[in-house]
Amino acid sequence: MPVKSPPDRSLRRILEELRTQPGVTTALLAASDGLLIARAVEGDDADELWAAVSAVLGNLGGKLTAGLGGGELQSAAFTAVHCQFVVRRVSLGYLLAVAQPEADVEGICAGMETAAREVEAVTALLAPTAREGDEHV
Repeated sequence: MPVKSPPDRSLRRILEELRTQPGVTTALLAASDGLLIARAVEGDDADELWAAVSAVLGNLGGKLTAGLGGGELQSAAFTAVHCQFVVRRVSLGYLLAVAQPEADVEGICAGMETAAREVEAVTALLAPTAREGDEHV
């Protein structure tokens, strides 16, 4: 029986939907090492840099929260003079949303939660299923 995927839910479509949040200008998915996995819009050269930034901040934030007894990093929001950005941990790495300075960060965080759940659903379809008795090296 073929595997059924969520209707119309590729990684790019998830990121495109996240980008529709008010004030969001960039949405992407990066690996933990900063490699760009997917983005909402092709052709933005800054996305490679944002992917690296999301990995650095996510990895650093994760080490800080774990080291201070806060547990695993879920998400983090940062504010700069000309933008805000939110990093959200997912199994593939990090989701990143870059927004205008006046954007509603709480609303973006809610959108990130939805996007993270959808990314995990797509990831689950792509990952091989472990069977009882399988040995992994």
